[in-house]
Amino acid sequence: MAESLPPFLLKSIDQMTALAMTRLVQIVIMVWFFRHTGTRDLYSKNFRLGIRTGLIWSSLTGAAALTAGLLLNSFHVQPQELIQTTFPSQNQGIFLITGILLAPVAEELFFRGIAYSFLRTWNKPAAMILTSLIFSFFHGLSLTPAAVIPFTGGIVFCLAYDQSESILTPVIIHSLGNFALFIISACFI
Repeated sequence: MAESLPPFLLKSIDQMTALAMTRLVQIVIMVWFFRHTGTRDLYSKNFRLGIRTGLIWSSLTGAAALTAGLLLNSFHVQPQELIQTTFPSQNQGIFLITGILLAPVAEELFFRGIAYSFLRTWNKPAAMILTSLIFSFFHGLSLTPAAVIPFTGGIVFCLAYDQSESILTPVIIHSLGNFALFIISACFI
């Protein structure tokens, strides 16, 4: 990501700050897009419902992940090995703000708010699978066992988005999921 920045900026900022700035610019562009195209729910009347549904889905997803982790552990598979997040030794504040706030907002606006919303008009299951696969590839986990986590997350985000009709729902699930992954990464990896 940082390679796309002008050389004068690369000398004065680190890669994590560049990523945070890039995500912020992406959010601004997508909010402008939503506002000027009248796309469905950026300014949803279901603000509270989106938050409440996101918290409920996060609880259910967390319980399912814990159950899956315990099940894997019973087969002597360490679930931590599926987590590809490395907690940085420096710029931890920027890392957390980007990973817990900026990235989930930018990614959900794009993957669910734009790509999935557009593709599902033709075929909802195919749109769910395709956007989740692309979401997984964008996380750099093409054909590894660790790709199951973002792919499954993408499916959950699509289902939650459909149920709530609010982009806030997948944003909250994504943010809390990243937070949980960061805690596991910092404590166990």
